[in-house]
Amino acid sequence: MMWFQRQSSPMTHSMKQSRSRLLLPAVLLPVSVLCGLAVLACGKSSPSSSATNANGGQVGTSGGSTGLGSAGLTGTTAGAGGMMSVGGSAAVGGVSSGGVSPSGGMNTGGISAGGGGGPSTSVGGSGGSPSTSVGGGGGSGGSMPGADAGVGCTGDTLCFDFDDGQVPTGWAPVTNSGAGSIVVDTTKPHNGTHSLHVMDASGDNPMHSLGFTLPQNFGGTMWGRVYLYLTPEGPTQHGAIVKARYADAADTMFGPENLDWYETGVGHGSYEAIWHEPQPPTGLPEWEMISDTPITLDQWFCEEFLFDGANPTGAEAAEPRVWVEGTELPFPDKHLYPGNAVKPVFDKATNFILVELGLIMYHPLNATTNLWIDDFAIGPQRVGCQ
Repeated sequence: MMWFQRQSSPMTHSMKQSRSRLLLPAVLLPVSVLCGLAVLACGKSSPSSSATNANGGQVGTSGGSTGLGSAGLTGTTAGAGGMMSVGGSAAVGGVSSGGVSPSGGMNTGGISAGGGGGPSTSVGGSGGSPSTSVGGGGGSGGSMPGADAGVGCTGDTLCFDFDDGQVPTGWAPVTNSGAGSIVVDTTKPHNGTHSLHVMDASGDNPMHSLGFTLPQNFGGTMWGRVYLYLTPEGPTQHGAIVKARYADAADTMFGPENLDWYETGVGHGSYEAIWHEPQPPTGLPEWEMISDTPITLDQWFCEEFLFDGANPTGAEAAEPRVWVEGTELPFPDKHLYPGNAVKPVFDKATNFILVELGLIMYHPLNATTNLWIDDFAIGPQRVGCQ
């Protein structure tokens, strides 16, 4: 698939500074083509801890040849807002080149290996058997919130544990701007040997993330589970960790800029959940929900989320819901931004199309921040923290 950068219009929060560019995967093909990627998935069991410091590699700073998928993509350098061209031949690897450069253009290159105490991985490399498997084709509906402990990595659930030591099949860079990088390394796995690491993000609006196109007919309800380790402090302003974009019944174009999206993240030292309008021209207005629960720091925690875009009992897509260690979070601060905007109708989802994972800061970070992500799972039913 092709990935490109989109220059968004400047945005400001009432308590915040400006939003920077959002870099998005371009998918202007019919959903049957976009969502036909074959993926593999699996899960992990009991948690363990590990803490070995390492330096990781940069996205798009050194070349990578083959990686993980059924065909390699070849990138050519483009300026800000440019589009990466498709080239190259099929390969046993995956994204062969085309990392995103901090300056705004597409560079040939992948996620490079880093030096230091533990290996990081590249979206180039020799390929290998993925550590993920598909549990089925997905669907609509899902279990009622809190009805059970979750289905785990069974059935229609897609699970990604990063333990092959490389970016899982089907994932590719979406954003890479500002200080820091995103790598798969051994510095702090939740369980097993590897995790996804947003390393040393700092300064103005650092954005480092990977994206994945979901299987066809995933459905309009997404349950998710992810383990997170954040240090040394929670961002004081809005940043996203998980984004999920969906198509509604009126959509005929399925590029990310055409789709509504949900997200969970961090900000104001606590947890956030947000519903967004499509990206052009700014992704606004947005419905922002801020919890009064302080973000967990310096230890692994399990976060679950429910993006019920189908919401069969309601007139609109439902607000996002979030659980931490099995307890649903309250969101006493719910507001529309900008404040003078008219609250839009939350269009109902027919299918989720794209998911994005990393740390996407729309504002500066006060401290150099590290975020580890592991045991990520999504599906039409509650996954649970087991």
